Amino acid sequence: MFEEIYTLHKKKWIDKETWDQRAAFLERYCQQPMFRRVYDISRGTFDPDFEEYVNGLMKKEG
Repeated sequence: MFEEIYTLHKKKWIDKETWDQRAAFLERYCQQPMFRRVYDISRGTFDPDFEEYVNGLMKKEG
């Protein structure tokens, strides 16, 4: 779901306000240990740009 929203943002198919809301939600998800574990085992299956974005969030969140 997050990857699809990211793709819509990248293609400029959703407005900035909608993206900002979804991005804030994803940032909060990146703080959750279970999300981090699932994301870690799923790496390499997502769009490379999306993975780069999430990896940056993960580093930001510690």
